[in-house]
Amino acid sequence: MSELEKLIQDKINALDSVPDEFYSATKRAQSSAFRDILAILNSFETESGQIVYNTANIARIEQLALALRASFQGGEYLDALRAYTLSFEAQALINEAYFLQAFDLVDVGTEVRALIAVSQQNAIALLGETAVEQRLIRPLKDILIQSVTTGASLQETTAIIREFIEGNAELDGKLAGYARTIADTAFSVFDRSYTVALAKDLDIQWYLYTGGKISTTRKFCCQREGHYYTRKEVESWGDKEWAGKIDGTNSNTIFSFAGGWNCRHSILPVSEFSVPEAYKEKAVYNECAK
Repeated sequence: MSELEKLIQDKINALDSVPDEFYSATKRAQSSAFRDILAILNSFETESGQIVYNTANIARIEQLALALRASFQGGEYLDALRAYTLSFEAQALINEAYFLQAFDLVDVGTEVRALIAVSQQNAIALLGETAVEQRLIRPLKDILIQSVTTGASLQETTAIIREFIEGNAELDGKLAGYARTIADTAFSVFDRSYTVALAKDLDIQWYLYTGGKISTTRKFCCQREGHYYTRKEVESWGDKEWAGKIDGTNSNTIFSFAGGWNCRHSILPVSEFSVPEAYKEKAVYNECAK
């Protein structure tokens, strides 16, 4: 494997591993958070197994919310978010090394590197304390308020809350489901946007759609995976419609948004010398089942 091929593989591997690691950490953090609040849930006053509507139980709702905040703000979730955002810097370095090998790009402008910090801050805004509050804690408080005011079964309420936080065999927990999509999309969009920024002044005309196929790969990506395209061909995709397309995708943003939500593919700039002759004669597409 050449150095260039290794860099491409490192880039692709990170597009898979970075969001997957954050998702796995989020699932573990959810389970830990449920354990942290179980004692508070068990302390709710009941009569014949039904939650009593009183001041003490209403106060326990906020106590439980505080415990959840503490669990996510000081535990594995916060550590995983730090590691996730640091990966943006590592991915930028891989891209810079690729452009050095493929196009002899030596100087990376400060305006290009500024994209790293902006993207990290955006990821923190989407996945940090505000996300935990809006996606998990506030809805959970609503469930508890409903349970207390209606005198619901404590056993049933505990089961509902556990599934809400941890998920089940078929569905992710509330935060993990959200985090999976956002972590996938934010990291991949950053990777592609950084690639666009590095390529800005290089007059690149050929691109390789690469990243590998997974069980959830959509038809749009399946058709293009492993094939080479001209700039004009890529730009034309912005006018098409497909499931999962991100709003605002057009002939310019297609290079950053690619296949859309959860897309882990890269629209990789390549030298014309590396493009097989068949692609210079006509476009070649994969045949994918509808």
